Formats: sequence, C-alpha cells, structure tokens
Amino acid sequence: MIKKVKDFIKDYGTKNGYFYILGSNEGGSVLFGKEESDLTQTILDLLNAAYKKN
Repeated sequence: MIKKVKDFIKDYGTKNGYFYILGSNEGGSVLFGKEESDLTQTILDLLNAAYKKN
C-alpha cells in the first residue's frame, strides 16, 4: 500500500513539473523530490570535510 502511494506521488510530481511535494506529518517528510535537487551527498561530503579539519 505504501509503495503504491509513493509511486503515485512520484508519478504525479513528475507529470506536473513539481520539484518537491512535502508531507503533512510530524516529521515534515519530503514525499517527492527531483533527483537533481537531492543535496544529501553534497551535505555529507561537506560535513565529513569539516569533521576532518577538527
């Protein structure tokens, strides 16, 4: 069920040109985001570089 909902949201976001679709829950989750907008690896690299300096 959850996978079907996630797939639906991803399809909807892609077809309608959204960059993000945010959830309305306590975690404030991103339900959909374009891959090129994902900064996870960039942030991890910067955090690791800053950690190594200390």
